[in-house]
Amino acid sequence: MYQWMTLVSAADLAKLEQHIDPEYAPKSVAKKLTADFSDAVKGILIERNYIDKDYRSTYYNFYAKKGRRYRADCVRLHFFDETVSFDEPSLKLSAVDGHVSDHYYGFMVLRPTGVATIGRSVVTPDVRRGANRFNHHGGS
Repeated sequence: MYQWMTLVSAADLAKLEQHIDPEYAPKSVAKKLTADFSDAVKGILIERNYIDKDYRSTYYNFYAKKGRRYRADCVRLHFFDETVSFDEPSLKLSAVDGHVSDHYYGFMVLRPTGVATIGRSVVTPDVRRGANRFNHHGGS
């Protein structure tokens, strides 16, 4: 199941709480994203019922034995710039220039553990506040 969330500003990340179940700690995730991401991210594709290989392994070896019920599925957030849109009926992403991958910033997996919910994440430094993808070493 997929859902598109448009961001006008980083403050709109607070709306994650309306779209993601509490066991994924959407409020704290939104707070972290607001602090760490630039305003370049203008769209988030929310992917529910995602099976994450890392969490699945941990789930069967740890969480399934804890006596408390934990969900086995995760949520994955995909980050895009303003040129990308999502058509829900066809489940298709499109970009103004036709190259969606050129406007994709990466993803973040949310685990249903209530605490420490942010799992495997692959995000370009281009959207991280204070990150720089080039390492300048002076000299000529």
